[in-house]
Amino acid sequence: SEAFYGPSKYGSVNVWGNYNNRVYDDYGENNFDNSSRIKVLVVGSSYARDFINALTEAGISSEIDLSYRDNGVFSHCDLANNNAGNYHVDRADVVIFGFSAVQKCSRAAFDNLKRKGKIAYYASYKGFGYNLQWIRLELLLNGELVRPYSKRRGDEILINSEIRKIFSESELIDIQQIFQGADDSLVRIVDSKNRLLSVDRIHLTQPGAQYLGSKLKY
Repeated sequence: SEAFYGPSKYGSVNVWGNYNNRVYDDYGENNFDNSSRIKVLVVGSSYARDFINALTEAGISSEIDLSYRDNGVFSHCDLANNNAGNYHVDRADVVIFGFSAVQKCSRAAFDNLKRKGKIAYYASYKGFGYNLQWIRLELLLNGELVRPYSKRRGDEILINSEIRKIFSESELIDIQQIFQGADDSLVRIVDSKNRLLSVDRIHLTQPGAQYLGSKLKY
């Protein structure tokens, strides 16, 4: 269906994989400049890159001095190590990390960043429920999507439940809640224009990043 996988609209998983990976080129090698802009370091996996795309789509990334590092460069335990000096962590005003299940050093990393005088946030895990192939069928048969929500996977609910036990509301950027339906068992899968927020049920399309960015901005 053109509406589902059309090359000019939502594209294939590979298209959105490239959209996600472009963050490496845009921010992955960035060093902070000497301007007075707030210096924000985002640390994490491809989920963190989705978050940065959301900041970009909302126009927020142009207002801040933004740098990205993969969690293979900075692990949670690296961030928890008070003796490990690092240029990016030392210069950052704000550090946003996580985007995954809680790890053994997650809380210690957060507390260490606060001791260093950083504004710190742990970002929650996100997912878009079960296999999305049924959407294609509805689009093919009906020409439109009649159900904007999908049932959330049990592991997605559990992961975020554990995160909320470790981090308070003021310490957490609850991305999963932004996409939540009427309750925690449902997740939004399209925007108001019936554009898919994800094609692989974990990473964001450009409409998905625009949706998240619009919520983060406010």
